[in-house]
Amino acid sequence: QDLHKLPLEALKLLTTLESLKLTDCPKLHSPPPCVRALDGEKTLKFIRTREYDVSGDQAITALDHHLSKELHSAHVKIIQASNCPNLSHVDGAGLGTIASLDSLLLDTCPSLAWPPVV
Repeated sequence: QDLHKLPLEALKLLTTLESLKLTDCPKLHSPPPCVRALDGEKTLKFIRTREYDVSGDQAITALDHHLSKELHSAHVKIIQASNCPNLSHVDGAGLGTIASLDSLLLDTCPSLAWPPVV
């Protein structure tokens, strides 16, 4: 509960580690809460590649301004959302402020209006 920051570079070197689940760490600020909320494999994937992947998440309804702020501070490179049936809003303006963002991949999100309103 007193953990503030994970040694992310050291974790990248643990090549046999397959999953990392972070719970009950209220003082932890890196990685951000949106990444810690992912399943263990996707959390580890984010640490290694800076890819935020919410594919298959039935509960996600938006990629909003709050999420954009968290991902901006984490230097995300890729955001991927596929097979998210309830995703209905993408904050294009907020995501556009993430200088490190190289790719936004949206696929099979039937509730999402297209093109997204920015």
